[in-house]
Amino acid sequence: MPGLTFIKILGNLKFFTHGLKLGTEWKSSFSIKDEAQFHSGDRKAIPQLIPPWFMAAEMPNKYHQETCDKIGKEYKDFHDTMLDAIGFAHNMWKLQAKFKDLKVNALTALGTPGCLDGPELESLIKQAPQVAAWTGNKAKHRDAVAKGVSQCFKKWQDKVMVPGLPWYPAFVVFPGPMAPPMPNIPMPLICCPSPMMTEICMPNSMAKAMDDALDGGLKNKDKTKQYEALHDAIATVLALAFLMWLPMQQVMLVMGKGQIPTFAPPFVPVGPLPSWLARARFGEPTSIRLWSVLQLPTFGAGTSRPARDRSSRGWLRNWTSSTSGSTQRATSRARRLPSPSSRRLEQLPRWHLRFPKIPPNSMRPSTRRSLPSMVPPT
Repeated sequence: MPGLTFIKILGNLKFFTHGLKLGTEWKSSFSIKDEAQFHSGDRKAIPQLIPPWFMAAEMPNKYHQETCDKIGKEYKDFHDTMLDAIGFAHNMWKLQAKFKDLKVNALTALGTPGCLDGPELESLIKQAPQVAAWTGNKAKHRDAVAKGVSQCFKKWQDKVMVPGLPWYPAFVVFPGPMAPPMPNIPMPLICCPSPMMTEICMPNSMAKAMDDALDGGLKNKDKTKQYEALHDAIATVLALAFLMWLPMQQVMLVMGKGQIPTFAPPFVPVGPLPSWLARARFGEPTSIRLWSVLQLPTFGAGTSRPARDRSSRGWLRNWTSSTSGSTQRATSRARRLPSPSSRRLEQLPRWHLRFPKIPPNSMRPSTRRSLPSMVPPT
């Protein structure tokens, strides 16, 4: 499945909507009002960064516009690189995430809030190759973004549940004593709801978490609150990316297996997989461990073992009862479990008596064929 898809230009436009200006605190000597310092060429200000991130305090002013392009380019690089680092961390999270403590009851799978387990994104974002070498104030801004995104994503993850989804239709009626590992029916991840979905799909929560995680010294130095505009731009792109990812991400290859306790041929040839506790991987093939929580049901017949026939014609009956695995299992279970019925195994129709009688070995004609003679006839 694809990872997060970022519409980065949306963050550029979101940052520009804050209307931040550069050059408001410059000296009057850099103003176009000072006719002695300015030439005709200084009045030609053409933006080089499209879309722009900052607005010039004076237009047209060449020096103001060059400053907006230079600082805006640095903000844009930080914005785009941090999004790439978050995408890298999210892909690493997908490889380690798993479902735990699921209850599989025949067709459905049920998971309480907290069944989705995975690592935190903060350390994965900081270790991303795009941003791992950053130092100084740039590293502090990186850590603030990583911590804010990780906190919001963790809140969503801890409340994800599996609301009885029909993942295993083959477990409703399975013709065997043991259900082999089978994958679940692929479903979008958005089918597993979380009450904290707004933490990752609404930009306000993530932007506030980033602001709170930023170093206090950097906040005090930034009088125009440019960091708030930057965090708002990153959170807006992330919120839309998470919202698109949830219906695209398929929960698949969650393997399930287990015993069928009601399987007892020839009386009960099929049976469902009852309630089990399960541990399942998320997004990769694996076997899940199952533990039974139900007792075997009662069925079948009497408690006495049929006597062996010692007559010359009873060898077929004895051979049939000793070699038939299903009949032998049913007989052993019937001896251990009581039954409300008074029917006995001896009273069941003996289908093997319908076969033609086979004579003893001493009376059978020889089936050995003589080898052809290698000597040619004379």
